[in-house]
Amino acid sequence: MRVYAALAIFLLTATAAFATLTDDVRKSEIAFAKAFADHDQGAFFRFVLDDATFLAPRRTMAGKQAIIERWTRYFASPEPPFSWGPDRVAVNAAGTIAETAGPVYDADGHHIGNFNSVWVKQSDGTWKVLFDGPGSPAAVFAANATPVEESDVTADDGAKLHYKKAGNGPVTLIVPLSFIVYDDFRQLADIATVITYDMRGRGRSSTIKSLESVTI
Repeated sequence: MRVYAALAIFLLTATAAFATLTDDVRKSEIAFAKAFADHDQGAFFRFVLDDATFLAPRRTMAGKQAIIERWTRYFASPEPPFSWGPDRVAVNAAGTIAETAGPVYDADGHHIGNFNSVWVKQSDGTWKVLFDGPGSPAAVFAANATPVEESDVTADDGAKLHYKKAGNGPVTLIVPLSFIVYDDFRQLADIATVITYDMRGRGRSSTIKSLESVTI
C-alpha cells in the first residue's frame, strides 16, 4: 500500500508540475499577443529570441533584427491589424520546449487563419519564441468563400476564350489550360489574383477555325 501511495503522490506531483508549465506557456502567449494589441514594442520583442525565425506567407525572417524590421510597421497603425490567442498548448516531457496554436482574427474579428509558435524555456524560467509562423488556413464556408468570376473574352479574331478569376491579391497569375489546372491554382487565391483560361480548341473556348490564328 505504501508503494501505491508513493506512486500516487509522485503522479499527482508530476501532473501538477506539468500543468503549471503548460499554464506558464499559455500565459506567455497571451502576454505576447497583448503586447502587440497594446502597441508595446519593447514588451513584444522581449518575447523573441535573438536567433528566432518567423515565417510569413511569402517571406522568412531569420534573426530578431529581421523580425523587428518587419514587424515594427504593424505598431505604426492606429489599431492592430490582427489579433490571436492560444487554444492549444503542448509542452515536451523535459519541460523545456513548447508549442502553441490557435486562431488569428483580422481587425473586424473575422477568423482569417491560424498560427503555430515554438517556445523555449530560458534559464530564468521565462519562455521565449524560437519559431513563429502560419498554421493551416481558416476553414472556408460558402458564405465567405473566395468569389469566382467566370466568363468569356473576345480575342482579336473573334474567338471566345473562357476564363475563371479567383482572389484579388497583389500578385497576378495568368495560367492556360484552365479546364485542367484551375483546381490546383485556385488554392493560391488567398494571396494572389488567379486567372486561368482555356486556349482556342480547349475546354469551353472556341474551336480553332484556322491555324493562322494560333500564335504565342
